[in-house]
Amino acid sequence: MKARVVILPLFLAVLCVSGRSQTATPSITIGTHMLTLGMPESSVLESLGSDFELRHLGTGKVSSWLVEKKIGGIYKVAGNVVFDGHVLTTAIRYWEIDDSSSKSMFYALNEAMHSAERDGLTSCTIATYGGSQMIDSPAGAGSGSLNTREILLDCGLKQIKVTLTLSDAAGVTPSQIEITEWLQRK
Repeated sequence: MKARVVILPLFLAVLCVSGRSQTATPSITIGTHMLTLGMPESSVLESLGSDFELRHLGTGKVSSWLVEKKIGGIYKVAGNVVFDGHVLTTAIRYWEIDDSSSKSMFYALNEAMHSAERDGLTSCTIATYGGSQMIDSPAGAGSGSLNTREILLDCGLKQIKVTLTLSDAAGVTPSQIEITEWLQRK
């Protein structure tokens, strides 16, 4: 009887721990469309095409599509999908944020990180990158600098990147922040 009393809690503990380690299939949502790696190209394009403009960027064994939303005559990039052998191998979501709102940035970053957590991708590494380069002004008014800083949260199949771009070149947005969520085979 004592053996059963010891074995039952041990069995339940192992069962609970193994249940916690199971993860959902990693996914990414662009608009209202949930995408997972390995989905057929035709299904992904048909689904996204119902709400977005799709622009084909490359052909061959690997094809890439830009996913855009037309808002008031202006196209905003919502994501990008890449297929190898007609199956989804990479999906990128560009989180929509207001550059002037820290609250907007926080919510986008929180949702992107929650997506990784929900997929069970919680063992992550953090890296930072930065660089600077001289650029010619698109307005033809000389040159200026372009400085970029990035924070990358790499959780295996999913990465979240925060990019800050600063410029003093005429005709270039002086500062811009982007949050992108990547789902890709490694």
